[in-house]
Amino acid sequence: MPYLRGKLKGELKSSEIRKIVRLHNELSKIKIPPRLDRTALIKIIESKGLKVDHENKKIVNKNEVKKDLTLEEAQDKFPVKPRKKKETKKEEKKEVLKLADKPAPKQDDAPKFGVQKALRKRQNKEIKEKYKMGGMDTILGLPDLFSPSPDDVKKACRKMKLKNHPDKTGGDDEKFKAIQESCDKMVESFKELKAGETASASEKALDRISKQQVVRIKKFMEVMSASNIKKQTSIEDLQKGYDDSVDLYNLIQKTFIDKMGFKKKFEMNEWFNENGLNMADYEKTEKLSLRRIRARVKVLKKKK
Repeated sequence: MPYLRGKLKGELKSSEIRKIVRLHNELSKIKIPPRLDRTALIKIIESKGLKVDHENKKIVNKNEVKKDLTLEEAQDKFPVKPRKKKETKKEEKKEVLKLADKPAPKQDDAPKFGVQKALRKRQNKEIKEKYKMGGMDTILGLPDLFSPSPDDVKKACRKMKLKNHPDKTGGDDEKFKAIQESCDKMVESFKELKAGETASASEKALDRISKQQVVRIKKFMEVMSASNIKKQTSIEDLQKGYDDSVDLYNLIQKTFIDKMGFKKKFEMNEWFNENGLNMADYEKTEKLSLRRIRARVKVLKKKK
């Protein structure tokens, strides 16, 4: 449809002119470059000795009419086809991404490491006697009862070396040497486990602690649940239950940090998911425990 209002009222739109030109090309062979605006389109038509008859919706020769080419004829002969350029681009991008993607390594294929206990024990003793700073775990800032891989040891080593570099303010040359030596000795004491070999004692200890944590967390959430607190009939029982739950919560948190080495929240969250627990529920229980106790105490006092 032509423009209905404005300066171009009654004149054909760019898309309509193109349709007429496509039909007219059978006679005039006009080549219209893509993505031209309306003004440039009309200029090209006029440069060929033709003009657009907006009123009758056709292209005519300036001197004489070559052929009556109407908009209706152009629409019938050249129906509008939906563009598929965007879809094609998306498909191409997907293919490129698929080619670039690398399959994620399976956890089962990852190398597992054990510790040569006799060698580690001897090396630990040497470090303690030489530097008087504790064992290799302490010097590298690694938690107790945690069996790291060689990569974990190297990562901890880089972190501690950066922190205690002699060129930095507060750096310690002696501790820097102790960190480097501890790292080298710990890496030396690792051995890659072959098929059928059992895990180290420290890995077993960590697994045992993990199972204990699951039991403690379930007990804490059960004791501090709203339903369990409502069952209590005396203020003394509520107070005792709350004191026990605080001790249990502190033990859980201390174990996470000191024995399991969780220093960041996402590490704890991953552990909760692996053990079928919900970290959000655990934190919610801890936040609401005191509020629930106080509400129950008020109810019991009113009954008296």
